[in-house]
Order: sequence, then C-alpha cells, then structure tokens
Amino acid sequence: MTNKGFTLVEVLIAVGVLSVASAAFLPSFSGALNEKKIQQSADAVRDALATTRTRALTEVGNPGAAETSLYKYAGVKFDNGSGTYYQFRSAAATPAVCGGAGAPPAGTNVVVDATKTLPSGVVARINAAGSPLCVFFAFKTAEAVTTKGADAAVACSD
Repeated sequence: MTNKGFTLVEVLIAVGVLSVASAAFLPSFSGALNEKKIQQSADAVRDALATTRTRALTEVGNPGAAETSLYKYAGVKFDNGSGTYYQFRSAAATPAVCGGAGAPPAGTNVVVDATKTLPSGVVARINAAGSPLCVFFAFKTAEAVTTKGADAAVACSD
C-alpha cells in the first residue's frame, strides 16, 4: 500500500519556506502601501486646490448682499499636524480666517463648504510653529494668496 499524503516534516518544511518568502516580500508591500497613501494624499490636495480655484473662477459672491458681506475668496485651510483640511468661502484673505486649528472661525464672513481628511495616517507637516496654511483664490480672477496662521497674506506667483 502506498501513501498519497505528506509527512509532518514535509509540511513543516513547506510552511517554513513560505514564511521566509513572505517575510522577504513584506517590506516591499508596506513600502508600496505607504507610497500609495502619499500619492492619494497628493491627489487629494491637488483636487481640493483645483476645485477651490474653479469655485473662485465661477463664483459671484452673494448676489444682492451688502458689499461688506460679499464673499470675495474661495479657500482651502490645511491644519498642521493633522490630516484634516477645509474648503471655504470668505470675505477676506486675512490671518483671522486662517489662524488657529480647526475650521475657519464663524462670524468672520466665512462659510465652510466641506471638511475632508487625507488618507489614513497621513498628516500635513507645514511648519515647526504648528500654524495652519490657507490658500485663498480671489473670485473671478483666481489670483492666489496664502497665509500661515497669524502671518500676513502673501501673493503666490506662477
């Protein structure tokens, strides 16, 4: 009579070989996953900026509202040390809109249109001071300016 199975030694050897092979390939898989997260985050930031810029080009503020309450900018705020970012409209491109963690403050002629997060485990590292970064696009012209926390707005150039 012949046996048509595997011995315990053969099974243990096969499991050992598979374990060694898996351990050899695991770092490349985790590296590929990290690269994918970074690429997805870069895509999310690019899309947020493009969407916000498009909003600025097509937005007309608040029709019929007083000149002082018109929205004049579409913006994106990135919290430092966090994966959270906010898309908003604002009457001014000032540090008051960008300062502090969290959503731009209400009551400063700001409306938050969306709150989004980067892929799991990815955070924005903007500066050592912990200040958030805001990018504003002027309505109709899409001229871009930035602020970091309490710093004054700075025009962006191509």
